[in-house]
Amino acid sequence: MPMPLDMNAVKVDPAWTSKISAQIAIKRQIIPFLFMDGLLHVACADANNQASLRPIQQAVNVPIKAIQAEAESLKEVIKQVYGSKAFGSPVQSRVEGDETRQLS
Repeated sequence: MPMPLDMNAVKVDPAWTSKISAQIAIKRQIIPFLFMDGLLHVACADANNQASLRPIQQAVNVPIKAIQAEAESLKEVIKQVYGSKAFGSPVQSRVEGDETRQLS
């Protein structure tokens, strides 16, 4: 079984994170981060949970590849990208080229 992906080492593409809501990302512990070779790579807490992948599949309408992510780094990246009252105060986005934003 491959090692879970450390999300702290991943550059997240804002073109794809903007296609799903913070609510879906937080609830499902899932975040799209890279489109390559015709597949949208999606980091997930549970890459085998097809129910968690459905909302992203419907939102982006492209084939997706689920990647098992390390739970704590996934949660941290979701928090950094989306900010949310669910995690407390908003934080600066780590998405390249994105500015700090507050989601209410």
